[in-house]
Amino acid sequence: MATHPAWNQHTTATQVAGTFSSRIKDRTILIIGVSPNSLGASMAAALAAHSPALLILASRTASNLAAVAAELPPTCRVATIPVDLSKYASVREAAAQITALTTTNGIDIIINNAAIVHPSHILTTPHRHELQFATTFLGPFLLTNLLLPQLLTAAATAPNAGSTRIINITSDGHRLSPIRFSDPHFTRPLADLPADERPAASVPAVFLPKKPKTEEDGHTQQQQHQQEQDSSDPPTTPEAEPTYAPFLAYGQSKTANVLFSVAINAMLNRHGIAAFAVHPGSIWTELSRNLDEEMQRVIRTTGGYWKTLDEGGATGLVAALDPGAVGGEGGTVGVEGVYWSDCQVEAGKAAGHAVDEGVAERLWALGEREVGQGFDVEEMVRRVHGEGVVPEGKATEAVKVRTREVSL
Repeated sequence: MATHPAWNQHTTATQVAGTFSSRIKDRTILIIGVSPNSLGASMAAALAAHSPALLILASRTASNLAAVAAELPPTCRVATIPVDLSKYASVREAAAQITALTTTNGIDIIINNAAIVHPSHILTTPHRHELQFATTFLGPFLLTNLLLPQLLTAAATAPNAGSTRIINITSDGHRLSPIRFSDPHFTRPLADLPADERPAASVPAVFLPKKPKTEEDGHTQQQQHQQEQDSSDPPTTPEAEPTYAPFLAYGQSKTANVLFSVAINAMLNRHGIAAFAVHPGSIWTELSRNLDEEMQRVIRTTGGYWKTLDEGGATGLVAALDPGAVGGEGGTVGVEGVYWSDCQVEAGKAAGHAVDEGVAERLWALGEREVGQGFDVEEMVRRVHGEGVVPEGKATEAVKVRTREVSL
């Protein structure tokens, strides 16, 4: 449980970082998903004020990384690494660069905060993966696994079990969709999916795939086309049953963030690494700019209390830093302790489809299949403990490291 039970939706990242400053100082922290005026930038600013050994910022756009880094204290050592999480070659290159920077002491904390602007229609990656799932889960899954040796290195010398952590930023929107194991990239209509892969009956229709207009709606799409056609033209083929709904894709990706945390704890708690899934709260950011007017209205009226960026970053930092987040001397985290919101653990609040250990194991296997690489955690442990960590590649010129004397 949280060390500070009075903290709530109004607590700020600045306050949390100040309270746990000793757990930031001289540690290496990686934040994935950073841009100006974002949740990632808010957490970076709060952490940078307390002398981490190295703060690594990774995101798709180099200019955004530079803009965020420029706002941090000049005494903070910062590295910026461009990475396109939807392109797995880019992810592997970034992992090699980060490994080269952290070979000696490893990485103490990874915060997976990547997200994309909600698309109005389906977008796919070069691997034919739905873009939200790829950017929010598959890319971070690959990058985190490639960096596990660095986490294990840090955990081996950490003063307390479970102080080496992986934070996966999720959302209460995970309730919108379970993992569609038979169709993770939205190529089939809902009716074709197994019952346990469909959204719950309580999910509002506005979040479901848009159906073709019917006679009752006035004119169907076919009729509109026919009005423009000569009477001798053949009839237009009716529109196929729609398969994509951006908020179901969003929900699936956020469910994956929670399940990823569950799977990490099952595999790595005994090796000193803990994972948490964090709902930061309702925060209106640039990620919402593509929403149409109807969806903006729905989100604004259902979002509850709207947080500032500093408030939004607080829960992620509590999960990353609070010694009370892990249970007992072994640093374990059960499924009841994995989901955090408003700076407190929310036992029983996550949807059942997001905290099932069997489903988490299936998701891990799906992730390995989709990124084309398996990960033997126990072999990584043996390699780190027996032989040390071998850099997988040298830092290239794409890695910008800013080093200044740190004033204590």
